[in-house]
Formats: sequence, C-alpha cells, structure tokens
Amino acid sequence: MSQRFVALSALIAAATLALLPAAASATYPGQNGAIAYAQAKYDKRAKDAGYFGLGALRTVLPDGSGATALPDDPGYDDFEPAWSNDGSALAYASVGSGKYNGIYTLEAGATDFRLLASAKYPDGPTWAPNGTSVAYVDYAKGIYVVDTVTGAPPQLILRKNKRFDLGAPAYSADGQALFFSRANLSTAGKFVNGEIWASGRAGENPRKVLGGAGDLRSIGEPDVSPDSKQLVFAAYLDSGKPGVWVANVDGSGARRLIASTKQGFFTGPCWSPDGKKILASLMYGSIKNGSALVMIDPVTGTTETVRKLRKGYVGTVSWQPLPVATPAG
Repeated sequence: MSQRFVALSALIAAATLALLPAAASATYPGQNGAIAYAQAKYDKRAKDAGYFGLGALRTVLPDGSGATALPDDPGYDDFEPAWSNDGSALAYASVGSGKYNGIYTLEAGATDFRLLASAKYPDGPTWAPNGTSVAYVDYAKGIYVVDTVTGAPPQLILRKNKRFDLGAPAYSADGQALFFSRANLSTAGKFVNGEIWASGRAGENPRKVLGGAGDLRSIGEPDVSPDSKQLVFAAYLDSGKPGVWVANVDGSGARRLIASTKQGFFTGPCWSPDGKKILASLMYGSIKNGSALVMIDPVTGTTETVRKLRKGYVGTVSWQPLPVATPAG
C-alpha cells in the first residue's frame, strides 16, 4: 500500500482533509493522447485504513473509451504514473515487500517493466524535458534525480529534514524550473502547512512560490501548463475553500477553479498536452462510494466525467503528449 493511499484513506475516515504529499507529473506540449492513472479497488479484506487493495495502472482515451490494463506485478502496489516528454514511456512508483520498492519505467505498448531506481518510500516520478532523467521522491530522504540512460546512481538534489516533507516534483516544459510541494510538520508528525516551491532543474536556489497562509495555507500537487506559464494545484481544507486552483508560475493571480464539496473532493490535477483541459481525480465522501476521473475547463471550471470507478480510487493521472502532426505540403 502506497503512503499516498494510506494517508488518503485515513483522511476520509477522519472526515478531515489535510495536505497530501502526493505527486503531479509534468505535462509536456503535444496532441492529447491516452490518460494514465492508478486504480485501487475497495477490498474489505485489505488490512489497512480505507480497505484498499493493491493499485494497478490503467490507460483510457479522453472520451472514456479504450480502458486498458497495463502490465502488473500482482504483489505490488503501482501508482503515480507519469508520461515522458514525448509520450513514449511511463515512469511510476511501486511498493510491496520492500526489496523491490522503487521507481519503474514502462515503454508504451511494452509488456516488461524496468526498475529504474530503488527507494524506501517512492512517490511522484516526473520526466525531465530532455527525456533522459526522472525526478522522484523518496520520503525517507527527499527528491532525487536518476539518469534513465546511463544507469548512474540517483542524485539527491533536495533534502528533507525533521521540520518538513518534500513531494510532488514537476518540471516546467521549458526546463527552467522544478516545482514541488513542501509540507511543514508539527511535533505530532502531521501535515499542517503545505506550500509550493520551485528550484532550478538541479535543485538549486529553492524558493517558495505560493501557500502557507490564508485560503492557500494547505496546498500541493503542482503541475505546470505545457506553455510553462501556469500552475494547477490542489488546495485542501482551509477556510472552507478546498478544491482545484490555478495561478501563474510566479505565484501571482491565484484563483479557485472548482471547489470540493461535502459530496467529494478533487486531487491530483494535471494539464492536457494542448493546455485546454485539466484532469483531476474526484473522490466521493467514502471509498465505498467510489471515485471518478474528471475533466475540467481551465477557464470556466465546468466539468465532465471521463470515467467512474465503483468502490475504488482513481489515483493521480497523467496525460500522454503525442507528436503534433506536420501539415502536408
């Protein structure tokens, strides 16, 4: 069971929302391809909060058709899929017995997955714009970057400490910045204030962009628009204004796009490759009531449902960028 799923189910049981140290992978420009997501079904035999079974990866087309199960290790919980910059591969996190916990990659259409980097508590992989490295979280230590070509050991670029946790790395498509969540911890070890930070692509010059006060005291899961100009992120329970928000990449112009309600809350937002839609997971009040993959208009906030899951959880999503067709002639 992933740390994300356990945290989420515990929040539901308590009927309280707080910052989740969850992931949001970068979205790169292109045509809109398949949507990848993790699916964890309700299982009353599961021995953890919320009664989740093991997560498995799926893809679906934007109109909700063509749902496909991806290769799966039945003994492991696979989650947080992230498409590469050219849509040719997925990276994802997987946990199980501990020996093979880590970040994996899967080529589009392939049947064999590859362990890219071992991690005690892996989460949130995101591909760099050049497609030759992946940033990810190991909650035990911080944010790492690993080369996908050379097999060189992962490099720790942003270190956590006892006062705050790091999560949800997401590159800007122009390669100029790496955005991530930072959650300040109380003495009880619970998440209190969630902020969005940015650094250079190698973790240099980290600085706060948004969050930690007012309606945006608890925010996280940033994703950068394909044109590298806007952020979308999730805001959690604070002043009655949880939901999905957008802002400029410098933190200015923040506005709530859609509000969560007592009937359900939104998490894991990401942009479409063409920049015209936002995807998010909508979790209904109880895991037994299921969840949905929802498409949101970034201007009006209107929604349409792509796919529903009964008695289960649709996890963080990633939208495949496909090459833009060159006009004939």
